[in-house]
Amino acid sequence: MEKGRRLASGRLSELFGKKALGMDRFARTVGHRKIAQETWDDTESDHALSQEGRDVLQAYADGVNDYLEGVGYFHEEITGFFLPPEFYALKHQHAVEPWTPVDSLALMRVMNFHLSMNWSQDLLREIYADLEGGELAEMAAELAPYTAEHMFTPDRSTLDDEDMKSAGLWSAETLLARHKQKKPFDWRSDEEIAAEGAAEKAKLQAEADRVQAAQLAKQKQEEEERKQQELER
Repeated sequence: MEKGRRLASGRLSELFGKKALGMDRFARTVGHRKIAQETWDDTESDHALSQEGRDVLQAYADGVNDYLEGVGYFHEEITGFFLPPEFYALKHQHAVEPWTPVDSLALMRVMNFHLSMNWSQDLLREIYADLEGGELAEMAAELAPYTAEHMFTPDRSTLDDEDMKSAGLWSAETLLARHKQKKPFDWRSDEEIAAEGAAEKAKLQAEADRVQAAQLAKQKQEEEERKQQELER
């Protein structure tokens, strides 16, 4: 829960240092916490939380805080002797802030965000539509597809055969056919496949030559030893 609300609020770097700055910047840019706070503060619009919803969120926060307040040995109503070990590992056991309804709303925003798998496509469509003074607006749906009309399929994409050939990725066999045959798609060009095949063949031939040479050397040595034994007799 602590990590989750810090992720939603853009405050992970307070615990994990510079490595988490990128995640914090992204969370603050998207504005999970800001939108959650606005949602909680909104009491008049048509989209405002119902009173029942506000009561549930507040009751949940009160329950979490009751537990936090009872952690330790010297409380009349002990809820737990220790916080989870990661709090002590990160030296965060004395800096846990009370839970608020906004924390819950921010976490729900994060979960909703991760369920919206097409958010990047939505963003791309907005960017494309604004490029070149809006001249690409009609192509935005095709460049960043979101309907069946323009969605990528196993045997069709916005790239034509010439584009695929120039990139060295073209194959007469469709991805769907390869999938049915359980054959992984080989992204190498024909020249690369031929070169690697030749290199493998040369490697095998070299190994065969080495083995043959070793056998001949052994036979020659055995023959010399046999002749030496005959002379000694």
